[in-house]
Amino acid sequence: MDRITFIVAFFTMIIWGSGFAAIKASILGGFSSGNLVLFRFLIASLVFLIYAFVTRSTFKLPHKSDILRIATLGVLGITIYHVGVTFGQQTITAGTTAMIL
Repeated sequence: MDRITFIVAFFTMIIWGSGFAAIKASILGGFSSGNLVLFRFLIASLVFLIYAFVTRSTFKLPHKSDILRIATLGVLGITIYHVGVTFGQQTITAGTTAMIL
């Protein structure tokens, strides 16, 4: 593994691992679970939008036959995961959540 790959992997692990503690701290700080999920999605959307403008990214739209599959995966794989984690952390600790997931 080269040095850049190691640094990027390490950075990803730190960010991913600290997410559970950040969710719990936000819930204890007064955010509701639904608002926290919405806020996280808005931040991610803004970051991707900035990245697209800075890099002048271009991409092809998916085929019409793939749009239902993509939407289904988005709802199941992303939205339900984030809502489940955020609502679940109201009752269990961040460490337990990290170990389960």
